[in-house]
Amino acid sequence: MAQTTVTDWLTAPLFCNTSDYHRQRLVIHGDKHHHATTVEDILSSLPEDISFCIAGELNARLADIAKTRIAKTTPLNLYRQCLGSEYDIVIIDFSEQFRPSVLTALAGTVKVSGTLILLTPPSDTWHSHPSVTRPYFLSYGQTLNSSVYIDKILRPLTDTPETGMVSRDSVYLPSPQAVEVSRISESDRLTATQQKVFDKITQDDCSTYKCVCIEAARGRGKSFLSGKIIAHFLKLELNVAVTAYSQASVSGLLASSECESGNKAQWMATDSPRLSEDNIDVLVIDEAAALPLPLLQRLLSTPAFVILSSTTEGYEGSGQGFRTKFLEPHNIPVRKLSEPVRWRGGDQLEALVSKLTFRQALCREEPGDPREPFSPEHFVLPARDMEPSTLRQVLEMLTAAHYQSSPDDMLRLTDSPQNNFHLLIVKGKIIAAAVVEHEGGIAPETLTEHIAEGKRRVKGHLTAQSLALMSTDENFASMTIRRINRIAVSPDWQSKGLGSKLLKQIVFTCQTEGADLITSSFGADDKLLRFWTTNGYTIVKRGNKPDKASGLPSALVVNPVSQRAAEAIDLLLALEENGELPPLLRKRHLLRIRQFVEGSRSIDHLYSSLNYLTQLTDKAHSDSDVELAAILRRLSAGDSLKQLAYRMGLQGKKEMVNDLRHRCEKLLSSGHDGGQV
Repeated sequence: MAQTTVTDWLTAPLFCNTSDYHRQRLVIHGDKHHHATTVEDILSSLPEDISFCIAGELNARLADIAKTRIAKTTPLNLYRQCLGSEYDIVIIDFSEQFRPSVLTALAGTVKVSGTLILLTPPSDTWHSHPSVTRPYFLSYGQTLNSSVYIDKILRPLTDTPETGMVSRDSVYLPSPQAVEVSRISESDRLTATQQKVFDKITQDDCSTYKCVCIEAARGRGKSFLSGKIIAHFLKLELNVAVTAYSQASVSGLLASSECESGNKAQWMATDSPRLSEDNIDVLVIDEAAALPLPLLQRLLSTPAFVILSSTTEGYEGSGQGFRTKFLEPHNIPVRKLSEPVRWRGGDQLEALVSKLTFRQALCREEPGDPREPFSPEHFVLPARDMEPSTLRQVLEMLTAAHYQSSPDDMLRLTDSPQNNFHLLIVKGKIIAAAVVEHEGGIAPETLTEHIAEGKRRVKGHLTAQSLALMSTDENFASMTIRRINRIAVSPDWQSKGLGSKLLKQIVFTCQTEGADLITSSFGADDKLLRFWTTNGYTIVKRGNKPDKASGLPSALVVNPVSQRAAEAIDLLLALEENGELPPLLRKRHLLRIRQFVEGSRSIDHLYSSLNYLTQLTDKAHSDSDVELAAILRRLSAGDSLKQLAYRMGLQGKKEMVNDLRHRCEKLLSSGHDGGQV
């Protein structure tokens, strides 16, 4: 199959009547003008029945072409609106910003014989182009000169003989690869695998379980099957509701189920109060792994039979948390689709996505003699000094161990210039790894003061800023802090104390570097808290709200290295205790309250000062103070601001907070602050 132009190369597989072809990938390198003219030439010469999707910026000419075609256009940050559909050609514009999560998500919307097109800066300068050296995750005070991810992760996967390349000076188009099996049918019938899952859910699960999950990698016909299941229940005159991250992402699912049955499933946003109504018989939650776990907990409590439909090994990166923190604890049965229906096995584009999501199974090895001594070596390396194969092995290990690992997360871990990888290696094999991020060192002093007062928040420096705000001590923001971002031990080497050994090595390195403090934050369960506290870390903060990815309240733990950090942590811990307070701590409490009154500190950031404020109101005697005391006790007991506003006859949370600020200001101005603030 010889082609003379890019358009011929794109369309020949689509119009072949004798065979399907594996999906193709094409990279168009160059500046924005080259991208625009090349894409305009391609799209204007495509037959009108070719469907395509463009994610990124559009010039006026491309927008006009799209209006006359079977096309979907979206800004890069709204890429999820394209999910649930399929296209002959997908074009992603990475000339302004590179997002690997967009690539892995939209690659799954390309049909068999179709093509994924990437628009990138010139090949030889992409790694140092502003689109990758000014990423969204760059912390305050940091600069990035070159992307390690582009050089060591992406390029080895895209600069291959299977990838088409177009630049100003050259065009390379590999021969399309025919699929050596029967063609994919365009029929409206379920495959044997889909039919098995359909029968199981509609005949058994709906009467046996409260909830069931359809789990599949992309391209397995999960949305198509969901539409058939919805149509089945609609035929039975049941009320079916569908919810998801966005309505646009389930438009195809809703349309197919409506056409099949004649009845309609109801779309409801995830925050709609109608979802808890008794008249909903079946609730379908599409791409459930992409939703916050606390939201899924709430939706599971509805009276309906709940069907979760989700890609758990894809762009959202939350499949591990969804599986271990939600499906398993609730004993939800999982029905899997393994056979690709949008393309065939051996597809090169699916292989690319698999590598960019770092979901390859870690190589297992035969366990050695447990009595045989081993002494792992400790190495500290930035990503730029690691071999590509070593970096990939580390990222795969970290992905497997963590409940939230999207491709964008892996880009951040690799390219953040203040990250170091701590490795334990035995006989050339990496058996444990941690990512340690440099935080703090923020200047000037006026900025650190504003951070401690709640007036400013800079990018990054998560724990440095949290500790400064919590303690009202600006010194935390200027300290040299090392935050353990992630830590993992190879499955073959777990339960041997290697996690603890790696933490000790990190402490030794931080002491050598003159760091003040080591921190970490995570969704805290009892097992994790025991691990950290056993290794000398102190819990200084426990969140009240469940984390979106883990469904657990977050915890912040610290391990002081320097004397000044130890003294500052001791003071913070004393501040959070409810005992007799010396003048310095009373002054800290009153400082927090004054900052709340002035509007720089939120009520959530009062911490234990909420209890101190209650004590102040108990010493006052006016009716207003007695009422304030009652409000504060309800807050401490768990009432939300929304509930309190309703009790007080106020219009929502904002009005409630303003009312509290006014009452606190009146209390302080009446002399109950002891004259200390």
